[in-house]
Amino acid sequence: NISNVSLKNTVFNNTIFKKSKILWLNFWEIRTYLTSFHFYDCQMHLCFFNSMNLKNIIFEDSLIKEVDFTKTQLEWAKFLYCDLEKSIFSQSNLKKADFSWAINFSIHPLNNTLSGTIFTSENALLLLQSFDIEVK
Repeated sequence: NISNVSLKNTVFNNTIFKKSKILWLNFWEIRTYLTSFHFYDCQMHLCFFNSMNLKNIIFEDSLIKEVDFTKTQLEWAKFLYCDLEKSIFSQSNLKKADFSWAINFSIHPLNNTLSGTIFTSENALLLLQSFDIEVK
């Protein structure tokens, strides 16, 4: 378990978090030139990845609750079987990102870059929640 610690000047290189509980971390404080993450079966709450380059990051089988991805580069990122409840995606690059079987996400298609982004037919309907429409 890791919570509310300063990550200033920390370097993560090919780091795997497995079955970890992560709370109130400002990941944007770290040195990003060697950053590589894989979060597997984690519980992440109130963390911040603002304006980071997280190309190829992997989140798998994880609860990612109230995590801020504002202005984050998430090209080729994977959010596989993740619960993204109340997480923020705003002005983020989600090109080729994979949201296969992700749930509870809120991604406004006009406020983020989506191109080749992968969704299942079931979770793709969540993209419409930002618009005042009804799907039957």
